[in-house]
Amino acid sequence: MVFIPAHMEVNPYAIDSTDVHKGLDFSNFGGWIREKRGDPRYSGRSGTSSLTKTTSAPVASTAFSGRSILMPQKRTYALGVSFLQEVCVAENNQHQPKVIISGREIYRSNTFLENILARIIDFNTLTNLDGILRSTKDRLRYFNTWLDSCCGIAYQAETTKLKLSLQCPELIRIHSGFAEPFLSVDYASFQGIELNSSSPNFVRDAWMTLLEGKTDVYNEYLSVLKAATGKEITPNFWVQRNTTTDELRAALVNSLSNDSSVDGGNLLYSGGRFLRRSP
Repeated sequence: MVFIPAHMEVNPYAIDSTDVHKGLDFSNFGGWIREKRGDPRYSGRSGTSSLTKTTSAPVASTAFSGRSILMPQKRTYALGVSFLQEVCVAENNQHQPKVIISGREIYRSNTFLENILARIIDFNTLTNLDGILRSTKDRLRYFNTWLDSCCGIAYQAETTKLKLSLQCPELIRIHSGFAEPFLSVDYASFQGIELNSSSPNFVRDAWMTLLEGKTDVYNEYLSVLKAATGKEITPNFWVQRNTTTDELRAALVNSLSNDSSVDGGNLLYSGGRFLRRSP
């Protein structure tokens, strides 16, 4: 559980990283990968940083190696968030993370890292619970759509600067009726890790920020993309630049047909697609 004050005067990312379900420990993800590769159910840069402020990556995600459920696509991002929260409340979901905002406990959607881990785990699970081999199509089910997250991208007007918020309160508590391209935001007071998209190393730096500094996860994800497509893929990170006003959007991971790139410019009214953890 993480407490996120409405006034955002403290770092909103702190969360207990020891919240481990079924033995998946983010502190040793490389070891977990090597262990699972031995399980018959599983298959087997230098330069100037774009980070404008030197800071360690905050921990925003919780560990989960259970089954995920792909939610039906909703017309807007906000409707997708609302539907996920309504379902989790109805089923008293014990695995979907919660946060407290303005004194109210609320379910949040997955972080970007949690979505990537769900893709990796599901793709590398070769058999169903009954021991029957899964088809490649089934193993790619989370890759054949985009996946929304609670990670926010705030853009500073008329610049190439942006901030990444791994658990964004404004997106977690977004009103179900919101149907605009982006949320208005005060960039100066927005809490997040600042980067500059004009940097030659921006794509890698931004990916590593969303993955909370976990190089093992990034490398394993590239291996999965190669196994799925038979070719080397380096996912991009698409952003807005020189916006006319400060604005806030959500970070999603694209489908495999779009090289699994990050889309940081998606219109919030254009659709919502989320994973939720099995209760």
